[in-house]
Amino acid sequence: HGTVKDLSLDDLPISRRREHVLNQVNKVKKRSLQQATQSDVYGYVTPISVTVGGTLNFHLSSNAVVSVSYVSLKLTAKPWVTTTSNFTVTPTQQTFPSTASTGWGWPTTFSLVTTGWSIGPYAAKLTPTSGKDIYITFIVKPLSTATKRNVMLIANTFTWTALCAQGGYSRFTTPTCNPCTLERPLDIADPSLAGPSYSSAMDAWVY
Repeated sequence: HGTVKDLSLDDLPISRRREHVLNQVNKVKKRSLQQATQSDVYGYVTPISVTVGGTLNFHLSSNAVVSVSYVSLKLTAKPWVTTTSNFTVTPTQQTFPSTASTGWGWPTTFSLVTTGWSIGPYAAKLTPTSGKDIYITFIVKPLSTATKRNVMLIANTFTWTALCAQGGYSRFTTPTCNPCTLERPLDIADPSLAGPSYSSAMDAWVY
């Protein structure tokens, strides 16, 4: 039996890369619709990355009580390690704008101050009283005064927002979103949705 290998863009000729990306977008859309029927909580974080000590604001929409914990997405931490004890929040149901170009403007449900945190990729794991868990990915970056390293990780935030079709548009729909906002639920960046899409698995696992 041959070995099955997931394709990446580098494996394809340039003429087929757009077709491949569009196929991935359609798969993401299907997973998004499936998640919409299974999940009772949606959300996004602003900003998506902060330096150590910075504040992250999480914006949720739900009618359920939601349990929150933070998990490390570092490869050396798999299976994902919960970094803090759980706490609960009670969001309110928000409207879902039909736009992907401007921020959705949901109020802040809770905030996280990253003082003392190690740098790296993390996610807020949200567990509603019923429905499906979701993960909101965020990055904690080093201070400018930190010791410089020989390796730099670039989180593909542009790819996440370009492929995300929340609000009805992405960079690959007709019409497109231009620009595409990060301030909406970026289901494409949810690490639990790892599948055939080369970008749906949290690329920061390699950190």
